[in-house]
Amino acid sequence: MPSGCVGDLVYQLTAYLEKRMTSPLVSSQAAAEVKWHVKPGAEQALIEVAQGTLLAASTFSGFTGGNLLRPAPDSTNGEWQLVLQFATPEQLRAWQTSALCRAWKARSDALTVGAARVERISGFEGWFVDPARVKKSGPPKWKIALVTLLGIYPLIMVVPKLLEPLIGAWPPWLGNLVVTSSVMGLMTWLIMPLLTKVFNSWLYAGAQASSSASDG
Repeated sequence: MPSGCVGDLVYQLTAYLEKRMTSPLVSSQAAAEVKWHVKPGAEQALIEVAQGTLLAASTFSGFTGGNLLRPAPDSTNGEWQLVLQFATPEQLRAWQTSALCRAWKARSDALTVGAARVERISGFEGWFVDPARVKKSGPPKWKIALVTLLGIYPLIMVVPKLLEPLIGAWPPWLGNLVVTSSVMGLMTWLIMPLLTKVFNSWLYAGAQASSSASDG
């Protein structure tokens, strides 16, 4: 791929990341996070309901996965979370407005204290959600930017060279589209999940210290 195309890719990705860090997130990836406080003795029943909810959601178009997150051992709020991921916000909305979703919600409501809290998560924000620290502040934006740069810089250097034999003769706009799609796909499903796991302690070090000070 010509050097000018690589430069265009770097510019596009930089602008994309800047927008992600400074404005409300709108993404082709979407997730819903349902938070509960379970009634004493209803834990196993809630687990079964959550599993049934995930199974029901998996029958809807665009479902990409989900998980039930139990409270961390050191958690003081005892909050349970169910995360459901869909390929697009529209597909997530189709699930949330369905009769099947409402039916499973009614079953979970009978096992929990108060109404469930449902939050939408999109794009890069979802990479930096730490379920064990839901009541604590998130990582500073400069740390998010550094980890994101650490993931994306090697990709924009390597991916165009690897794809050059395949797309070198293609029109520049089409080559850029393939490279950008490849980079963002690798970032979303491979690189960022790995990096946020590796740097988890460092990302949340400041937030954890602040929380400990406020608790004391």
